[in-house]
Amino acid sequence: MNEIGQKILDRIKEAHIKPKPKWEFLLKDYVFWFIFVVGIIIGSLAVSVVIFMLNHTDWQYYIVPGSPIQELLIDLPTFWLAILIIFLLVAIYNIKHTKKGYRYNPLFIVLGSIIVSIIIGSGVYAIGGAEQLEDIFYQRFPIYHQIVNQRGRFFSDPNHGRLAGVIVEVTPNTIIVQDFNGRIWQIATSTDQFRPGQRVRLLGQQISEQDFNGQAIRPWFKPNRPPLILMRMMVPN
Repeated sequence: MNEIGQKILDRIKEAHIKPKPKWEFLLKDYVFWFIFVVGIIIGSLAVSVVIFMLNHTDWQYYIVPGSPIQELLIDLPTFWLAILIIFLLVAIYNIKHTKKGYRYNPLFIVLGSIIVSIIIGSGVYAIGGAEQLEDIFYQRFPIYHQIVNQRGRFFSDPNHGRLAGVIVEVTPNTIIVQDFNGRIWQIATSTDQFRPGQRVRLLGQQISEQDFNGQAIRPWFKPNRPPLILMRMMVPN
């Protein structure tokens, strides 16, 4: 052994350096793969909600006075697109740090992750999971709740016949709606098709500080069948 090699061995002995066991490397690899899979799954769920929102939004009713940028921010599911991008980046980063990750072409990893997310997300959307996921986020996550409420505030303009909010009470002949600005409205209508907690958009005319003469009411998102359901308000005599 040459002098340099001997010095290295002596240094290792002096520092009490020991090689790491194989299981530590395997565990690290498994953790990176696990995070990669989780990133793909969450990205796929975000894809499913993006598909749902793009397919079930009545775009014509979300055009509000303002700049094109404002309209774009209102119309696009920016929250879910951000979730998709973040977790795809997490997935790609982690697969690159697995034992053999350096062998994969970065472009292949990006395209593969996007394709897998779209396939899984489309499946989740097809079985109705996207709508449930979006509603869970709205009910339980304050940040997303505020984002949706802000979108509703842009849409709501009672003076120009537009109102959006959440049904807080259903009575025999009326529904009570709290708009996304916190104001309470009473709308005379048949109540069979409504339930508390349901998000709705109304078109009609404001007749007082608390009464709105609704001419049409629509769910926040379009139903699956038919593509557009118009539920005419039936004001009792």
